[in-house]
Amino acid sequence: RRFEESKSMAFSSGRLNVYSAKALLSRGLLYKEDWAGAAANADAVIRANKYSLLENDKLLSDFKITGNSETVFEVINTPVDNRNTDGLSYMFSQDGYGDVLATDDLYNIYGPGDVRRNFLKKDKRAGNGGEDPANIVTKYSDVSTFTESIKVMRLAEVYLIRAEALAHLDRPGEAQQDLNRVAFRSDPNAKPVTATGEALLDAILLERRKELAFEGHRLFDLIRTKRSFTKYLASDKTIPVVWPSTKVILPIPQRELDANPNIRNQQNEGYN
Repeated sequence: RRFEESKSMAFSSGRLNVYSAKALLSRGLLYKEDWAGAAANADAVIRANKYSLLENDKLLSDFKITGNSETVFEVINTPVDNRNTDGLSYMFSQDGYGDVLATDDLYNIYGPGDVRRNFLKKDKRAGNGGEDPANIVTKYSDVSTFTESIKVMRLAEVYLIRAEALAHLDRPGEAQQDLNRVAFRSDPNAKPVTATGEALLDAILLERRKELAFEGHRLFDLIRTKRSFTKYLASDKTIPVVWPSTKVILPIPQRELDANPNIRNQQNEGYN
């Protein structure tokens, strides 16, 4: 079915339209390393002028608003849905399970003037472990009405997709502009990125980590860019994950292997 564009068309952030489809396609093409395709689709979304980055002083408050100017697509939750203990906010909030904390490693990558650092709060962990201070995540925090909508695609990510694709297409000046647009929105005192080559790609990956924290991207970014990383556990324990590692991909569950003879002898590499 073909999408028809119209100036009078009403867009809902909870329904797919031609722009959210292009935005999601740009992400998929980035993962496939189709740099030209990723850049073209991200560019189409940005040039449509249907969305705008939230202002610095509105980022913290308006991020939580369903249908804000920056959200391209989201899963809308209503009081009728009543996600309750299944809600993402329940995993973060110390009034819920409070299972998920941020590491000092993440907290420290934000400059003191970066408003995104305020999506984290230094406080005592209420549950098991009782870390004090702990880096409490507040990006999703509603454990009363459970109506916070889950962001799937935001304009900030689209800019960073275009930046990464353009960097690979040897167009560093344009890539720097997109990267700096996202960085300056959140931290007016940030130093402009002027790097090129691998250093520019590293800067884009770092900005993705800052901007998209707790939105489900980091592990996939590390895997697709073939990076070694450290897995942080409770009680200051760590596990080094050195690329290439077969354990970044989970095993196929045994019940699925038993149920399908076509894959019975095709377990993922690294598992017996």
